[in-house]
Amino acid sequence: MKPRPPYRRVSFWLGLFVAWFLAWAWWDSYQNLSALNLRGGGILHITRAEGATYFNTGGAEGPRFYRDSLGVTLKGRNLEAEWHRWGFRFVKVPDALMFFSFVGLWAGWLVWRGRVESRA
Repeated sequence: MKPRPPYRRVSFWLGLFVAWFLAWAWWDSYQNLSALNLRGGGILHITRAEGATYFNTGGAEGPRFYRDSLGVTLKGRNLEAEWHRWGFRFVKVPDALMFFSFVGLWAGWLVWRGRVESRA
């Protein structure tokens, strides 16, 4: 049986939507700083800026969400250097890694589904 074309699958359109969102978020992280503070047993900060997502812990109030223009917020300061100076520990996940990992897994999924359908 001949497999359906990829654009006829729901997983294609859902994956395209997610890929578009990740690409927009990557572009937006160079324009704006977005942060979410969560309070549980400690405080977790999730910050998106300068083409990456940062997960860190530190001493600030929570829970809250804020968003600001990157040029106004940082004003030439280095975010990572300031966090090191304040003693915060953080993990940096580049947006390119998230985007290309998703696109690779999504493309692999579409190829695998095509092969399974062609065998049936």
